[in-house]
Amino acid sequence: VSREHVLRELQWHCAGRGIRNKGETCFVNAVAQVLLRGGPIRRVHEAHLQGRCPRGGLRCPVCALAAQADALSVQGDGADQEAPLSVAARDGVFSMQQFRAGQCDADEFFGHALQALGAMEGQTYGGRCAVEQHIFGIFTRNRTFCEKCNFVQDAGEIQNMFLVDMQQVCSRREDVVDLQDLLRRQIQLVDRIDFACPAHAHLSDAERVARNLCRGGFEATTKHAFFDRLPPVLFVTVRRAFGPDPHHQSYDRRRVRFPQTLTPEEGGCDYDFSGVVVHVPGAGARPSVHSGHYIAFGVVGENQYACFDDTRVRTLPWRQFAYSEQSQRGAYVFAYLRSAGARADEVG
Repeated sequence: VSREHVLRELQWHCAGRGIRNKGETCFVNAVAQVLLRGGPIRRVHEAHLQGRCPRGGLRCPVCALAAQADALSVQGDGADQEAPLSVAARDGVFSMQQFRAGQCDADEFFGHALQALGAMEGQTYGGRCAVEQHIFGIFTRNRTFCEKCNFVQDAGEIQNMFLVDMQQVCSRREDVVDLQDLLRRQIQLVDRIDFACPAHAHLSDAERVARNLCRGGFEATTKHAFFDRLPPVLFVTVRRAFGPDPHHQSYDRRRVRFPQTLTPEEGGCDYDFSGVVVHVPGAGARPSVHSGHYIAFGVVGENQYACFDDTRVRTLPWRQFAYSEQSQRGAYVFAYLRSAGARADEVG
């Protein structure tokens, strides 16, 4: 291992480095501090730079992520003034129009960044990139069961992030919920569907009736999911905004308590906290993910953490940020790394 590589890795464990706000780009900066903090993700970027980018580095989102990781690993004082990831976002590298101007949803940008990594060259089984399959892909199995004819259908799926919808899994009276409990509630959620027997799904209702085949019944079909395999890097997003109109949504500000060690499934493998994107609402009467301010908290050493607020970086103990009302009411996108010694097959 080269001396340069050792020094670059040490930078990630020495309080960290801030990023200049290029004008309402705090959502990009917060995502960069959380997404790039995981060692496996950074090694993917390093490998991409060492190889040959099929786009030659032009308008390549993976190159933009790699450039930002490189900038954050530079030794010395002072924030990164170039902010290459923000520049790429404003230039439409990640989405032609979505992130070109104004404050944007950090969760959406996080998702676009992961999609870019998942679309890298070297696709393998099922058209999925090896990076997605082996670094952050969450393998789930969706099971559909018809109680009328006992037909069972399983379908596998790979997700880049695990979505928790608090409107689905929380009661209106709950103001404080635990992240671990939210994950388990979401994966154990059972949907009941009317007249949706999975057998012979390619046939219309009329064709099923004509052939005397099962059509299901009132709430006779259930759908639920379970984890098949969990990845080394686990990304979880808690849906805060909800409503049919994306421009006029309600905002869920209940407190989400997040642990240093997360166990997604009972008896499964443990994950260690790596970072979290926190949304701080603006002064308006109606908070929105497209306004306010985004900050991040992340690990910078053993039992050492830092707050990343654009160029401002300050170290602080776990309790000071993880237990604060601002962090818990704004905790939005989480990153956890599988604990040393845990295996991917340690799921239920």
